[in-house]
Amino acid sequence: ATALTISDDKSASFADAVTVGTDLTVTGSDIVLGNGSNGTIGSAAVSGTDTAGKNLTINAGQGTGSGAGGDIIFQVANAGGSGSSANALATALTISDDKSASFADAVTVGTDLTVTGSDIVLGNGAAGTFKNEATAHNVAGKALTISAGSTTAATTDNIAGGALTLQGGQGKGTGAGGDIIFQVANAGSTGSSLNSYATALTISDDSSVTVTGH
Repeated sequence: ATALTISDDKSASFADAVTVGTDLTVTGSDIVLGNGSNGTIGSAAVSGTDTAGKNLTINAGQGTGSGAGGDIIFQVANAGGSGSSANALATALTISDDKSASFADAVTVGTDLTVTGSDIVLGNGAAGTFKNEATAHNVAGKALTISAGSTTAATTDNIAGGALTLQGGQGKGTGAGGDIIFQVANAGSTGSSLNSYATALTISDDSSVTVTGH
């Protein structure tokens, strides 16, 4: 049976799996897997009892001096209309040389999200919302708690908790700063439509406080 075919265009085709004993260097630009089927890139499984798995490292190209390193770019091809042409690839996630990560669309986290830095920045210049996801039509909405940092119980006495600061956006010059607005949705008459939000308390840029309905 044929194990290896080298064609007149200098391409080589192996009939079965190929094992490389050390590093594999590809001097061209692409590695294409699967020949129309699913493909996997991964570290090999280890053997033995209680043996740790091996790391898998993906590197973008290194720059020199002030030259930026290459980004790591994850692309997907969303379904389009009916047809036989390949759907266009679109970038879903970019990890840049400064270690920042940019997602092109919404991100869903299956459990808790922990941010080890100091800030969460929303909106990229647009209005943003921080809220719970809506529940099913027959389930009450979930509570949302915003807390400043607490110290840890036990061992050390008399340690303060962190302050909670709510800030309206800063203006400049004669431009007013943003208000801090508290809104609630009061119960209405029987029905299946969502009740409207109404402003209960406004703290304005001049430090005045307006309480609505009192």
